[in-house]
Order: sequence, then C-alpha cells, then structure tokens
Amino acid sequence: MFGSTAWSVVFTLVFAVTGGYALIRLSRLLAGQGAAGDRLVELFHLLMSLAMIGMAWAFTAGPPAPGGVVQLVVFGAFAVWFAYRAATRVTAHGRLANGYHLVMGACMVW
Repeated sequence: MFGSTAWSVVFTLVFAVTGGYALIRLSRLLAGQGAAGDRLVELFHLLMSLAMIGMAWAFTAGPPAPGGVVQLVVFGAFAVWFAYRAATRVTAHGRLANGYHLVMGACMVW
C-alpha cells in the first residue's frame, strides 16, 4: 500500500498496539474480569487492526481478491449489526456509540 517500507512498519506498529489493546480487553471480558464492556466492540477493534496491518503490506489486495471479499463481508456484517443497535438503543449515548461503530464499519467496507 505504501511506497516506503518504513511507513508500512510504522503503521504495522501502530495497529499492532491497538490490536493488542483490543485483544487484552476482549480476553478480560471473556474471562469475566475487569470493567464492563462490549465483547463485540473489542472483537471489531481487533479485526480492524489486523485488517489495517494487512492493508499496510498490501496483503488484502482489492475487492475481487479473496481477502478483499472476506473483509467486505465481515465489516459489512459489523456495520449492519451496529446500524441495528444504533436504531434500537434507548439512550442517546448508546445510539451515539453504536452510530460511531457503524461509521467505522462502513469506512472499512469502503
């Protein structure tokens, strides 16, 4: 994706940190430890981080490639799920948080 290997390394490090953080949070939530949180959101963040690392090295190719199709399906499903949650949440905070994740999913599809 980048013309420079240095930029690919920088983006890999950044998304490895965000993915690691999401993995730790997801692990704690699955183990019933730590603060309350949303397992699906943490899974979403982890998968986005992995996809972004793949993009930094052009592993996912474009939409016609198998990796691109998988990415479109996975993040499309997340976007639909968060659209549903944004529409059905009662509180403004719940709608805003789910709307934010909907936009992130749509960006990953785009």
